[in-house]
Amino acid sequence: MFEIRFDPAQRVMHLTLSGFWTMATVVRFAAEMMLRATMIRARYGTFATLSDARDFPIQSAAVSERFERIRARGLEMNLGPTAIVVASQLSKLQAERVLKTEQVRVFLDRAAAEAWLEAQWALHPWAATEG
Repeated sequence: MFEIRFDPAQRVMHLTLSGFWTMATVVRFAAEMMLRATMIRARYGTFATLSDARDFPIQSAAVSERFERIRARGLEMNLGPTAIVVASQLSKLQAERVLKTEQVRVFLDRAAAEAWLEAQWALHPWAATEG
């Protein structure tokens, strides 16, 4: 359902999301992601996030609402950019509605998402000096 890993050399948290989630799944994800993000932030400072959600179908309204809360809490913890890769235009529209913020962009192409993250790091002086 989800995988979380961190690349310390690039300072990128990689998320892989798949399947249709229950509220129990999204609660487990939120708890694990917040714990990992807190540990990463304490050691490395600001970091980027690349989320592969190509196998993550449209979710229920309750799960989407919980993701809005996760996003809000995540922005309090880390101001780094987040790129999300999805498989369809409908998924892109849902993600953009739920995760609407300057630091988050949704893509249909992984290479475009990675290029955007790289450009965001280059634009922000904190990216090179924190950590």
